[in-house]
Amino acid sequence: RPCGARAAPTSRSLIDLWRAQHVFSRPLSGAGMETEDISGGVTVATQTSSLSVVRGREVKRQLEDLDDDDQDDAEVPPSFRRYVALLNRTGPRLVVLSLWISLFVIGVGVYLPLQRLLKVSVEPPYGSDSEAAKATYDKMFPPEPVTLAAMITANGEPGEMLINADATLDYQLFPLPHVSYDPVDDLTALAEVISLDLKDLMKKYLDRCDFDFYSFFDMCAGHTVCPETELQSFTHQLFFPERYGGSEGMILVHMKSCDGEAVYKECVFEKQPFCDPVAALSEDWAEYRERRTHDCIETGRSECNVLLQVVSTPYVFEDIILGVEYGMALSTVATMLAFVVLFAMLRNVRQLALVTANILCAITATIALMYPIAAFVMPVVVTAPPMLVAVALAMSIDYSLFLLSRFNQERALGRPHHRALGVALFTAGHTIAVSGATLALCFCTMLALPTSTITSMALGNAIAVCMSVVVTLTLTPTTLLAAPRFYTSSRKYGLSLDDTPFGSPGLAAQAALPSRAAPDAPSKGDVAAAGSSGLPIGAAVGVSDAAAADLAEGAAPQRDVWALLGLRVQRHARLITVLLALAAVPFALALKEFTYVEDLTPLMQTSHPATHAFIKLADTFGQDLTTPVKLLIMAPTQEDGTTLDITGNKAWSIATCHMLQSLAHNVTSALVAQGHNYTMEPRDFVGLMTFSGGCVAEGYNLGPIDIMPFLKLAAQFTMLGDVLTNQGHNATQVYAHCHEDLFSETGNAWMRTLREQLVGAGG
Repeated sequence: RPCGARAAPTSRSLIDLWRAQHVFSRPLSGAGMETEDISGGVTVATQTSSLSVVRGREVKRQLEDLDDDDQDDAEVPPSFRRYVALLNRTGPRLVVLSLWISLFVIGVGVYLPLQRLLKVSVEPPYGSDSEAAKATYDKMFPPEPVTLAAMITANGEPGEMLINADATLDYQLFPLPHVSYDPVDDLTALAEVISLDLKDLMKKYLDRCDFDFYSFFDMCAGHTVCPETELQSFTHQLFFPERYGGSEGMILVHMKSCDGEAVYKECVFEKQPFCDPVAALSEDWAEYRERRTHDCIETGRSECNVLLQVVSTPYVFEDIILGVEYGMALSTVATMLAFVVLFAMLRNVRQLALVTANILCAITATIALMYPIAAFVMPVVVTAPPMLVAVALAMSIDYSLFLLSRFNQERALGRPHHRALGVALFTAGHTIAVSGATLALCFCTMLALPTSTITSMALGNAIAVCMSVVVTLTLTPTTLLAAPRFYTSSRKYGLSLDDTPFGSPGLAAQAALPSRAAPDAPSKGDVAAAGSSGLPIGAAVGVSDAAAADLAEGAAPQRDVWALLGLRVQRHARLITVLLALAAVPFALALKEFTYVEDLTPLMQTSHPATHAFIKLADTFGQDLTTPVKLLIMAPTQEDGTTLDITGNKAWSIATCHMLQSLAHNVTSALVAQGHNYTMEPRDFVGLMTFSGGCVAEGYNLGPIDIMPFLKLAAQFTMLGDVLTNQGHNATQVYAHCHEDLFSETGNAWMRTLREQLVGAGG
C-alpha cells in the first residue's frame, strides 16, 4: 500500500472488537447514527440502543486477553468436557469424595505411629554398603549405650588448669602407670565437686538402671573393685586433652539398660517407659547446670572459674524436636498469611473452604503413603514431616489459586459452571500438571544423593507435590460441581446465607452472575455489506473507523516485564538452551566428585544450648566421640562350616592386625598421590587386636617390659574384649581415627580413600 496509508480492517478484527465492547463500553442516549469526537482524536459512531461507544485504546489493551478466552472456549478438548460431565454425575462424585475421605482418615490414623518410626539419628544411605554393614552390625551387637557428657572448662586466668600443676604421670612397674595429684588447687577442687555432684544425681536411678560413670576423679561407679590406679593414666589423657593444657575436661556416663531393657538412642524420642530414667537424668543434669550458672551470676562466687556444659542424647533429641516444632509453627503462621492473600484475590470465604480441604487431604494422603515407606522401605528422618507439610501447604494453596481464579473469571464472562470448569481445567489445570510434574521430578533427582537426611525429605516432598496436584484436579472440581451456586455466591464475600437451607437460591444466583446484555455479533457478511453500502465499516459494526484502523495496524497491547521476558526467551529458545547447558557443565563436573559426611548438626537448632555443647564436644575431644568411624570385622568361616572364635585365636589376631597396618600405609600413599599432605598411622586404629600401633597378640612393651600380662591380670583386656566383641565371638569392631575435620576436603578424601582401600583389602 502507499506509504502512510492505513490498511483496511479485516472482518475478524472487527468482530473481535465488537466482542469487547459490551465489557469496555459506555452507553450513549439518542437515536440514529451520530458521531462524537473524544479526547485523543478517536471518532466513534453510536447507534440506537444496540451499539455503544468503545474507546479504541482500551480495546487494543484488552483484545489479546479476550481473544485468548474465546479461543479457550472453542478449543477445550472433548476429553476435558467428558471429564467434567463425568464429575457432574452423582456416582463418580461420591467415588472421588469417598476416596479422599478415606485417605484423610488413614493419614490421621497413622500420624502417631509414623512419629514412632521416624529416625532422629543420621542413617546410612538407602541401598548403600554402609546400610548393609549397619544391618549386620545391629544383628551382632546390642544397641550402643546412651551417652551423657558434661564438659568442664577453666574460666579463670589464662593458663589455669582443671588438674593442678602437681599432676604428673608416674611410670612405675608396681602399681601400673597412673597419674598422681593432690586436689588442693581451687580449680581442681571445683572440678572434683562437679564430678561428685553429677554422680550423686545418679544415685536415685541405681535401682532401675545399669550404667558406667567415667570421671578422672572417680572411676569406681558400677564396679565392686575400683581399678583407679590402673586407669588413671588413660583417663587423664582421654578426659583432659593435651592440646588444651588441662583447661578442658569431660565427665561421661554410659547408660546401658533400665528396667531390664537395653536402652538405645531413639528410645527417649519414642517415649518408651523403660527410658524414663534416661530422660529424667538428662533433665537433672541440665537443671544442675542452670542452677549452678544462676548462682554463679547472682553471687559472683568462685564457681564461675569453672564453666559447665551438658550434652546428652536426649538433650540433643530435644533440640531437634524443638526445631521441628518451631518449623511447624512457622508453617502455621505462613498458612494464615497465605489465607489472607487468598481471600484478597478470591474475595469469597466459601472458596477458602475448598482450599482448606485441599490442604488437609494433600497432607494426610502424603502421610498415609509415607507410613509404609518408613516401616518397610527406607529410614525417614524426623525432619521429613515438617518439610512435606510445608510443601503440601504451599503447592495446595498455589494450585487452588490457579484453578479457582480461572474458574471465577470464566463465570464472570457469563459461562455456565460446567463450561467454566472445563476451560479452567484445560488452561490452569495444564499449568498445574506441568508445574507439579517438574517440581516432583526435581525432588526425585535428589534421591540420587547418598544422604539419608536428604533422600527421605526429597521422597516426602515429591509425594506431597503429586498429592497436591491430584487433589486440586479431582477434589476441587468434584466439590464445585456438587454445589456450584454455593461456592460461587460472592455476596458479602460469601458470608451471606445465599444457597443455604436458610437463604434464597435466587439471591445466590443473582449475586453470582450479574447479567450483561450484549448485541448480536456482526457476521462477515454484515461487514461486507457495510463496505458496499458506502457507510464507514466502523459505523456499521458500532465502532469508529479510527479505532478499527488502529486495530488493523496491529498495535500491540501493553505487556508487563514478565510477558516481555517470556516472549524474548521463546524467540531465542535455542540460544537459551545452549547457555543453560554451558552453565550446567561446572555443576556436572562437581557432582562427579561429590562426597558426603554428615552428623546430627544439620538437624539441630543454631541457638539451642545443646547445639553449642555438641559442637564444642566435637571440637575439643575430636569427632571420634560424636561421629565415630568404625570398621566391622567378621571372622571367617572354617572348613567344617563353623565360624572361627576370634577371642583366643592368636593367628587371626596377628593377621588382622597386620592387615590394618597395611591399610594405614595404603591410605597414606593414596592420599599423597591425590595431593593431600596426610599421614595415617597404624596407631589410628583401636581394636581388640591392635593397641597404640602394635599387635596385641605380639605383646605390648612399655620400655623393655611387656605389660600385656599385667593388663590381662587386671582384667582390663577382658573388659575391652567384652566391649568390642559380640556375644558370639565371631565379629569385632575397630575404631578408625582421622586427624582432620571429617567435613573438610581432606577429611572427605580420607573417608573415601579408607573405603576404597578397605575394599581392596577384602573388607
